[in-house]
Amino acid sequence: MSLPDNNSYTHNREVDSIGQNTLVTAPVVNSSHSSEGAAAQLNIKNKPVAGFRRNVLIDLQIESPRPLKASTLQKYAKVKALALANKENRGSEDNQSRDTVLECTPENKGILPKSDTRTFVFNGEEIILSAKHGSAVLDDVHKFLVAHYPLGAKEDNNDPAASKAELELIESLQNIKRQTHLSAPPVEYLSSPPVIEVLMRGLRSEQFNAQYNALWSAINITFQDGQTAVNGLVVAGVIPILNNLLLSGNDTIIANSAWLLSNIAGDGSHSKYQVVASGTILRLLELFEKCTTQQELVISKASWLLANLCRPSDEKHSKIILQQCMEITSCVKFLLKSPYNEVKVDAFWTLHYVTDPNNEKLIQQINSLGFIELAITLLYSEDIEDKYSILKFLGRVSSVHDEYYTNKMARQHVIRMKYAKFLLASQKGLAKTAMIILANLCLSGYDCIEAIICSNVMPVISQYADKFKRHTAETIELVWFLHNYCSMATKAQLAVFVQHNLDVVLEMTLRVFAARNDTSVIVGLLGSIRSLITSGFARSWRSFASTKLFQELYYYHDAEVSMLAKKMHQEIHY
Repeated sequence: MSLPDNNSYTHNREVDSIGQNTLVTAPVVNSSHSSEGAAAQLNIKNKPVAGFRRNVLIDLQIESPRPLKASTLQKYAKVKALALANKENRGSEDNQSRDTVLECTPENKGILPKSDTRTFVFNGEEIILSAKHGSAVLDDVHKFLVAHYPLGAKEDNNDPAASKAELELIESLQNIKRQTHLSAPPVEYLSSPPVIEVLMRGLRSEQFNAQYNALWSAINITFQDGQTAVNGLVVAGVIPILNNLLLSGNDTIIANSAWLLSNIAGDGSHSKYQVVASGTILRLLELFEKCTTQQELVISKASWLLANLCRPSDEKHSKIILQQCMEITSCVKFLLKSPYNEVKVDAFWTLHYVTDPNNEKLIQQINSLGFIELAITLLYSEDIEDKYSILKFLGRVSSVHDEYYTNKMARQHVIRMKYAKFLLASQKGLAKTAMIILANLCLSGYDCIEAIICSNVMPVISQYADKFKRHTAETIELVWFLHNYCSMATKAQLAVFVQHNLDVVLEMTLRVFAARNDTSVIVGLLGSIRSLITSGFARSWRSFASTKLFQELYYYHDAEVSMLAKKMHQEIHY
């Protein structure tokens, strides 16, 4: 789902000395896989700007006519922090230069005098860089931006090759675009057949400005009134046109075409199926064969589109995705060569969505392409903050009913000293997924259990149990870890289990699920306790046999639970 235009973010940070690390916090925007409104933190090493020796103030204002993805926004913040981290009065008698502010604004916003500005093109729109009382920094910043964001110049409406009809079309499209920016846009009108017809004419045009304004307007309209606008565009034949624009050769047009396709696919399972069935994934593969991993604007939007297309919705969609899984993994192979972390995160979401533990051919291809090793490497990389998609992919691989893959993960040291932080993470789903991987590894036997013990995560299990005791989903995964560990461990490994008081965790978890009358979970936990008792650890369970809970289990309404409790009683005392 896209976001409305005209996003504005302001960051203020005081710094004291040259070389100090400054933390710039930016809101995550337009990220399809991370929690909306979460904070993305970026550590920046201050660098001096010629002529400035002392850090005074970083005052960053970022305004863009386009919604920015998280990685782009962070880069924007980084560019300005590098440029403004070291400012000092350059000899003037007043102290105004200490309050230097660099602004990045759309051309239709109020700006400072022309002598204090530079123009930079971003996503086909002119952005005005302006500085108050410190225009000397502008040249440095402008050069940096042009070097790192070579997105092409803005094309003028008065293209000599444009006919009068084309110029009138562009003017109509710009009028539509302006209406999408109103605080209360006329949504019903913007989704009406006459507007859809104008947008389609713009998309079919060979003029850049017509295509660009049509795409921008359609992106905003499908966000503001998804179903009506998407239905109108799809019926008008927009999907094959967008597929063709993916190979247009213009980065801005390609990126916005991918964005609009994502909006269409995000409208519902039927729309997503229509996009996938149209051959969009094959077109993305063709695009990746022609572009380079350095084209950030293109591959960031394309990777986001691919992940959205592969996200499961219904059986019909899953079936067609399965038919194209080899092409999808080829796309992922390209994306994982990218230097951009957000692209890699999207690529692993794609892998997570398409990895079917029962599809042996696909699993073998994923293994042969080295995705498992790369995922484990990136899991512990300091460069990537969002590890959720990587963990989800590894969790899916660990569930394959073949010990080869779990043993391979153990040999690659998937569980390391730093794994504990995933088990205690507050991000929704992260700790649960980390526990799933532990539980699945235990099923592969004592070698994988030994790897878990050596990683020093055992002391953290009780903390996990305490933190998530009120969370059913996380606690159930803990149950299966305890069960699998006790079922597959050697006597020495069970001794480690007791040493870390996980038998206490076992009893606590049993109480939780007994109160819920969850028979299947109770059976699993009683089986774990019996494994401990029969391995010589009966003493710690003798007091439990006299508790009210045990008596209730002894006479439980389910015959299997009652039978296990009676066997436990015999094994404890004899």
